[in-house]
Amino acid sequence: MGNWLEKNDIELIELELLDEYLCSLMALQLSHFRRRSLTGNSSTLLSWVRSTAQRHAFSMSMIRARTLDKVYSASEISEDIKISRQAVYQMIKDCTPDGWVRIYCEGEEVDFEDIKAIKGTLKYTAGNELLNVGRNFAKQNKKEADKLFLHLKHDDLMAFQRVKAKLMG
Repeated sequence: MGNWLEKNDIELIELELLDEYLCSLMALQLSHFRRRSLTGNSSTLLSWVRSTAQRHAFSMSMIRARTLDKVYSASEISEDIKISRQAVYQMIKDCTPDGWVRIYCEGEEVDFEDIKAIKGTLKYTAGNELLNVGRNFAKQNKKEADKLFLHLKHDDLMAFQRVKAKLMG
């Protein structure tokens, strides 16, 4: 490395880029938090999703399952989001009557009315309305991230770290 840039200078530049990225991330998180507090024009499902951090995490887990074309048991959901199975079962109980969450057994979708007669492990994924909540979240997230230059700040930080690795050998 030449004399024109010292290691301490490189570390300070990286820290500044990291802080710019962090500031955008925090603004995005605060935007999500503020949206969770909105009640006007909210569907019953959206109000339910926004009501607690656990319900929000459960919903995200179900939406992710649906986008991956997967189904998860209550135990797998519990492990994924680190909450009790009892809490997961309560959320499933809240969501299945309205079709917010779909029910499967051995690869076949099961009607809510038939679940008491089912023998086997029940698995779950987002229903259409919950999937649409997720898609709307993604659209809003992209708008906010673009407004905050979040992706650009991330790219700047990653590019600098690649240059740093080359400079430091």
